[in-house]
Amino acid sequence: MTGEDTLNIRYSLSKKGFRVKINASSYAIQYPPLIWNTFPSKIKKMVVENFVYLSTYTLPVILNKRKTFFDLSSPILVSFFLKPILSYIPACADEHNLDTFSLLKRFINSIYDFKSYNFKLVDYSPKTNNRSVHLFTFGKDSLLGYAIAEEIGLNPVLVYVEEPDCSYIDEKTGKKQHSYENKHKDILIKNFSEEFKKPVYKVKDGLSVTRQPIHFGLEEADLPYGSQLTEYALLTLPFNHFFKARYIVYGNEASCSNTYLNKDGLLTNPVFDQSGEWVVEISKMLKLISQKIGAVSLIEPIHEIAIIRILHRRYPHYAKYQMSCFAASNSARKSRWCHECSKCARMYLFLAANGIKPEAVGFRENMFKKDKMHLYTLFGDIDRNSVPYDLSGVGRDEMLLAFYLAYKNGAKGYLISRFNELFLEEAEERRDVLCGEFFSVHDSVTIPGHLKKKIMNIYEEELGDLSLW
Repeated sequence: MTGEDTLNIRYSLSKKGFRVKINASSYAIQYPPLIWNTFPSKIKKMVVENFVYLSTYTLPVILNKRKTFFDLSSPILVSFFLKPILSYIPACADEHNLDTFSLLKRFINSIYDFKSYNFKLVDYSPKTNNRSVHLFTFGKDSLLGYAIAEEIGLNPVLVYVEEPDCSYIDEKTGKKQHSYENKHKDILIKNFSEEFKKPVYKVKDGLSVTRQPIHFGLEEADLPYGSQLTEYALLTLPFNHFFKARYIVYGNEASCSNTYLNKDGLLTNPVFDQSGEWVVEISKMLKLISQKIGAVSLIEPIHEIAIIRILHRRYPHYAKYQMSCFAASNSARKSRWCHECSKCARMYLFLAANGIKPEAVGFRENMFKKDKMHLYTLFGDIDRNSVPYDLSGVGRDEMLLAFYLAYKNGAKGYLISRFNELFLEEAEERRDVLCGEFFSVHDSVTIPGHLKKKIMNIYEEELGDLSLW
């Protein structure tokens, strides 16, 4: 199919992975050869075709193309892929100050066609044992998920999906900025693997660069991020097969299921593909094509501030490797924290709230200075470049409690003083309710019953006797 208004998408397999071609541009996805070549060809084709469709599903919207032709059979999971994108559109519209319904219209009006509409389920039922494959990033969630899995005997396998770093022009300064996430992750992988004799396997996802609007010279609508974690489930399956692992483990905490009303009045979860609800749906997809492999989040029952507490108290040997920043600016060239984003601000605050020195994980600046106020949801006028979760304001109460605990722990800085002036009275009045919410162990819809008791016991042990101030 040809025409300026049409995207043509095809793929080809290789000994190292596969390659996706979008019109004249080509993108490689690479695996460790032994992992990839052990994955049976009959299921490999199905997984790749579903991945190719999902990872390019929203490109017509951001490239303003009417039609997309896929040179492949219509994938078996197509109907599953609609919900995470629909659920992400309201948050994406808020983030870029777009009209939700205009963005929805562009998505709904996209036309997709396939080489074939014939399909059949592949008879694939791999041998599995009580082992886990972890989507590992060195963030607090993946570190705690790994530590928990190791403690309860899941013999975890660590997989890092590497997405290309990018360069861009900062709208405020006009200066060129670079991303340094992979530089710092490579250092962490090397040091972590050497210290704990634990390999961190890598999948190089070259296609993921198309998630970044700047790749196409655009400034808005990073809608493809709505399917990112679902894509990772498909990319991870060859590792599950090789290691006979029953679970794919996500690092999605309790707050990932929070919602708000967006500016157009739609109930919105800014990180829907990280919610407990969607992890259940990912598990259904995996069971449909593999019969045995499922998705879980071992940290689903607890909130971020509690994750920081448990990780740094119970597993300090892993906690020191924490990196929760995208390192997407020149200020991160020599530091794994850029000190300029809302994620840095939130992690710095939660560390201070738990009496942990932020310097222990590599922070080099006081994030309570006056010029950091625009990075915190609590103070209202948050930077529009912040991550969708912080822009949405759904984490406001957790941040209120965290500032209160940081204040009680003796943290210093302009923002601590402003908190004292503006919010201390509210925090003291609501202290017990806030602690009851954010330091409690909640229920889980993704953790299998035979694992739940062991995991809940660990959390209850760590949070049951809180000496917070």
